[in-house]
Amino acid sequence: MTGAGRPPGLVVLVIVLGGCDAAEHRQDAAQLDVAGLDAAGLDAAGPLSCGALRCSEHGRCVVLDGAPSCACEPGRYAVGLTCVLDPCESGDGPCRYVDPGTGDDGSPGTRERPWRTLSRASLALQTSPPGSFVLLRRGGDFGDEALVIRSVRGTDAQPITVGAYGLPEDGRPVISIAGIDGGSAFVTLRDVELRPHASSCAPGVDCHPCLTVNSSSDVVIEDLYVHDCFSNGIVIGAGAERTAVVGSRIANVHANDGITIHDGEADEPDVGDHHWIADNVIGPMLDDAAEQGIDVAVGGGAHGVAHDVKIVGNSISSIQAGCVMTAYQIEHTWIVANVMGNCPLAPTNAAIHVGNEGGGSADVRGNLLFRNRFANLVASHAGATVRVVRNTFLPDPNERGTWRFTSMAATELMGNVIGASPDQQHVLTLASGTEPYRADDNWYLPRVDGSCAVFGGTLAEWQVRSGLDGRSRCEAVPGLDVPLPTLDPEALRDPSFLGAFVPDPGWAGCDRGIGGIGCDGAPVVEWIPFDDLSDNAGLGWPGPRTIRQRYPLPRE
Repeated sequence: MTGAGRPPGLVVLVIVLGGCDAAEHRQDAAQLDVAGLDAAGLDAAGPLSCGALRCSEHGRCVVLDGAPSCACEPGRYAVGLTCVLDPCESGDGPCRYVDPGTGDDGSPGTRERPWRTLSRASLALQTSPPGSFVLLRRGGDFGDEALVIRSVRGTDAQPITVGAYGLPEDGRPVISIAGIDGGSAFVTLRDVELRPHASSCAPGVDCHPCLTVNSSSDVVIEDLYVHDCFSNGIVIGAGAERTAVVGSRIANVHANDGITIHDGEADEPDVGDHHWIADNVIGPMLDDAAEQGIDVAVGGGAHGVAHDVKIVGNSISSIQAGCVMTAYQIEHTWIVANVMGNCPLAPTNAAIHVGNEGGGSADVRGNLLFRNRFANLVASHAGATVRVVRNTFLPDPNERGTWRFTSMAATELMGNVIGASPDQQHVLTLASGTEPYRADDNWYLPRVDGSCAVFGGTLAEWQVRSGLDGRSRCEAVPGLDVPLPTLDPEALRDPSFLGAFVPDPGWAGCDRGIGGIGCDGAPVVEWIPFDDLSDNAGLGWPGPRTIRQRYPLPRE
């Protein structure tokens, strides 16, 4: 499958409990191959295994919470152990349909007699019971109407879903802008296209984001196509907690960010804890006013600290100011297994910028960054702990591409492949007094003269001076290449494209687990807990069902 909403490929999930030196607990991410299995559904293996479950040939079997479930392909809904286009075709559950072409708001809202407008649907959502579906006609265009999901409350077992129905080849239903607010809870918005109407941003008017989530909890945004927004694509804002933006495509945002978790005004509630941004495809964003692909900026000014943000499995390319930024007072951030290239376009930022005014902690792990013009990673936490482990950082051979830390109190720098800069700048630079407390097994790629400049000297000088990096090397990685940049972030998911970054299997680093992509070509996802995070044994919120099917974490 292709597109922003496809489940990730087979990954190895590593969860290390009790600190970095504890034993590793490994399990496959349950992305099981169900080809050739019996159509009956389950085999003699019993009801608690995938057995012969086929998910209607439109999904994958995933063992979730000890039982089989279907992770359906984009546009399909899981109903029991099947994947279907219309979750209401069996007649179960409260369902309403909206068709801007043939509908009538005076109709009962059935599939045969649908409503016509988003305003009618928005009104009905406020009184919809848990488990309800409001489905918009695929291929329908709702013009400049806004979808308002306000004070809509499902449950964990029965969320309320706004999605699509009809033939997939007709495309997603198109709406201008959408908002979720008013204490909504357990709500899913999926399978729609957000494309603002020109009238939603008149000259001199404060332009709205395509989608805003405020004062709501347990919100899932899945498989959206969000593009040509005047200001921000998706905003997780004031009072929002436990949200997941997953499997969506964001492109051509003209100003500000693709996806942002951001405080509101000073008198508005703080952004809450626990957020996932997973498996999205972001870019290009080429306008001068465009900023980050993903921006997490909470706790600034009068606002309080937020905890537990997971940015995982995203493909980000061709962004004006940078791929990922975290700032102000965000604590316990995981930036894991993302692929980022060709950003920032303007030499004023870094592909990943981890910055914090009040300490905090971040884990940057398993990422692939390449051909980023100014810096692959800048970490500027004041009094923070930042773990930088098993990444591949490859600068653009035609640009500055320095990779640096500044103002960092504590750092773990382990198992990274770190490329050299073509203009003889140091591979790594450090501000005074910020040396890492743990550094080893890094593979520094030599500059054109064959040397590696590390922390102000050669690698050998650094090893003697610091007593660190004893097993690290200054050598090329056989088989590793840096492909030409692409403006299409979808290409970053193509196995043939990613194959250029896979080292030869005989490379000495293969047995030592070095770099962001394994020598078998498979990405490796590692979740390391934070000792000072009490939630879920230091791993934070495991997320809603669609996240747990992709990235299963333990649940307390």
